[in-house]
Amino acid sequence: MQKVYIDWGHGMGDEIFSSYPIGEKVLKKLEAIGIQAEIRPEDMNKISLEERISKIRESRAQILISIDSNWSENANQKGVETYYNTASKTGDLLAKKVQRELIKATNLYNRGIIGCDSKTNNEITTLLKANEISIVSLIGFSSNPHERLQIEQDKFKELISDGILKGISRYLNINGALSSKGIFM
Repeated sequence: MQKVYIDWGHGMGDEIFSSYPIGEKVLKKLEAIGIQAEIRPEDMNKISLEERISKIRESRAQILISIDSNWSENANQKGVETYYNTASKTGDLLAKKVQRELIKATNLYNRGIIGCDSKTNNEITTLLKANEISIVSLIGFSSNPHERLQIEQDKFKELISDGILKGISRYLNINGALSSKGIFM
């Protein structure tokens, strides 16, 4: 069975929105269906990119899921997008499955999946290279007043965590296990 490591936020501290509660929900849901998972602890809010990568590698997880909100100077930017390492076909597949389920769960605008290369945000590109199967899901814009209100609601956090769980399960092809636990009702 594969192990999932859940990373969250930028790790640079002083973030407008903490995605830790969503990561914690994903962790509990993964464990409930028998998938081994680990999350970067909440007290590690301020952590360098190098420390984050070190924690990911120490976990020996096969799958990395990083969850965060997006930000833009343009308050009209909206939607969900998922990044993956272009060198990883399995990362591409995971990104497609998770993105599809996030859009179904939230009904937010689909910004698509984005392959990271040297032209993409350096932090995201470096983070994705920490693991063979890795994605970064940006679950809406905290700079968009409408999406920010949604992101802050507990119901939305449940929807996001369900979408991530379903995407991972579809990637791992374990839909039967989830149905038997009543997760896809």
